[in-house]
Order: sequence, then C-alpha cells, then structure tokens
Amino acid sequence: MSVDNDQDRAVQTLEGGALWRLWLGLGAGLLGCLLLSLCLPFDRYIAWQQSAGTQMFHSRWIYERLNFDPSPIDIAIIGSSRLESGISPSVLAQTLSDRLGRDIAVANLSIVMPGRDFADTITRELLATHPEVQLILLSDDGEITNSHPMFKQTASAAQLMRAPLLVNAHFFTNLLALPFRNIANVAQQMHPAWFGVTDIFVASDYPGTGLDRTLGYRTADGTLVNGEQTMAPAALLTMSRDAVARQRAGLALLRPLPDRYRLAIDRHYLASIARRARHADVSLAFLSLPLYGPLQATGDRRAYAPFGPVLALDDLARHPELYQSAAHLNRTGAVRASRAAAQAIAPLLVRTKGEARALEQGRGRS
Repeated sequence: MSVDNDQDRAVQTLEGGALWRLWLGLGAGLLGCLLLSLCLPFDRYIAWQQSAGTQMFHSRWIYERLNFDPSPIDIAIIGSSRLESGISPSVLAQTLSDRLGRDIAVANLSIVMPGRDFADTITRELLATHPEVQLILLSDDGEITNSHPMFKQTASAAQLMRAPLLVNAHFFTNLLALPFRNIANVAQQMHPAWFGVTDIFVASDYPGTGLDRTLGYRTADGTLVNGEQTMAPAALLTMSRDAVARQRAGLALLRPLPDRYRLAIDRHYLASIARRARHADVSLAFLSLPLYGPLQATGDRRAYAPFGPVLALDDLARHPELYQSAAHLNRTGAVRASRAAAQAIAPLLVRTKGEARALEQGRGRS
C-alpha cells in the first residue's frame, strides 16, 4: 500500500510540473506575441481613420489638414465638440484679418468628445507639420477625467505607457488594446478597401482647407450635427441641469483627492501641451463656451492661468436662440461667439511670429 501511495504522489508531482510548465509556456508565448506586435509596421494615416462611422470621423480630416495640406495655420483650435460647433474658423479668420489688416488663417482641429490626451497628440502633429502657427486655442470644458477614444488608436506604445496611472480608468484597457490594434493596422495596410480606409491621400476626397463644421454636417447614419438647429428654452434648461448633475455625480467620489490626482489626465497632458508650445514659441489661450442657463460645469479657470489667458464668453448662456443643445451652440451662436472671440484674441496676435523673433534679435544686438 505504501508503494502505491508513493507512485500516486510521484504521478501527481509530474502532472503538477507539467501543468506549471504549460502555464509558463502559454505566458511566454503570450508575451512573445505582445512584443512581436510592437515590431509590426504601423500606418499612422490609417490609425487616424479608425473613427470612421462614428461622430469622431473628422479625425481623418485633421490628419490630412496637418500632413497633406500646406496651407498655413496661424491659429489652431483644439478641443471638443463644444469648440467644433461653437467657433467658425472662417468667421474668426475674417474678423481677425479685418481687425489686424493682414490675412489670418484659422484651422478648427476640434473633435467630438473631450480628452486632453488626444489634444496633446493633435498638438504634437500640428507643431511638427505647421511650425508657422502662432496661437493654439484650447477648450475649457470644466473638470474632465476621461481619455479620448482616439488616443488609444493613434498613440505609440511608449505614449500609452507614459499616461497617468492614478485615477485613469482607461490606462490598462488602452494598453491591452495595443496588440490587436497593431495587428488590425497591418491587415488594413494589406487590404485597405476591405476595412473602409485608405493608405493613400486622394486630394479629390479631401473636404478642403476651410472645412467649417458650424455650417452643419451629417454622420454616417444620416444624423444632422450643428447648423441652424434650435431647441425650446425649457428643454435646453432641463438638459443643462441633467448634464451638470451627471458631471457632479461622476466626480463625487474623487472630490477629496488633490487636483493633480483627481484630474490627472487633464493636468498631465495640459503640462505636455504647454511644454511643446513653449519650445515651438507658440502662445496658448483657453476658450470657455458656457452651457445654456445659470448652472455651469464644475471647474476652476485659475488652473489655466500659468499656461495662458482664459477667454470666457459667459454672456452666451442667457440666449437660448444661440444653442442647439445644452452644451453646443448652433450656427447663429457660433458666428456670435467667433466674432467675440476674435476681439479677445486680436491683442495676442499683434505681431507675426517672424516679426516678433526679428524684434527680439534686434533688441539683442542693441
């Protein structure tokens, strides 16, 4: 009987060792696949097209405007749909040009959904391709804690790993999506038409330098966005109250934390944007477009003071005819906001970047 027990224990030991080796082998294989996926060729143009079919589909146009369109950009607007719907690049450019007596080129590079991490990605692309830019106008959307969906589609592995870890619900999901994203990117490079993307820029498909989304556009399902839409004041007020209540409820558990943790994504990437702008000799400013009504999203504008002025158009909140929804201006509102913003921006553009640099060099020689 003792011999049988010894044999059973020996068999169990061998089986346990085999199981352990099996798990070790599977883990090593998975790690190898992950590392291999990082070595795959990655087409950035295709990556910026991953929002096709969603309300964020203008990410493709943003990439094309920056990389394939040599038209100058003096002012770049980077933010969420509140700036996409609320600032007309053509009206802003014309008002500033008339005021300053020279041509001012404006590109509204905003995209649906807030997320300062993708704003940092857009800023990096902007400064690499259009060094002539003088001013970056960022959105003030209140206290935002989320990661933009397009960040995980376009960021490198290093950028994903350097993202804030604390109070970042998307850190691990963004990182875990990396292997599949890279593999899918390779498949799309091989057969782009199968996936509804393109790896070659076609000028005839490009919406153009002066794309103005405040005029209205339709999504893939036919939904009309922006334009001259309006809503009854009572409905707007209810929508605003609900939006503020949701934001406050979402931040309630984080309230005791210091801002550097509670708003880690916003603060981390805002500092990154500021560093990039400073190195490129580009000014920063923030534009605050209010919700309709007396209640406003939680946020402290003083946090932006070290980086640039906040241009707050609070008076708009009293005019329901300017809104298509609680947080979004319609075309009439966008025209008014753009003209008001131009008055505030003009003093920041007294000289072109080249004129300012020449003046500083002249002072250095004197």
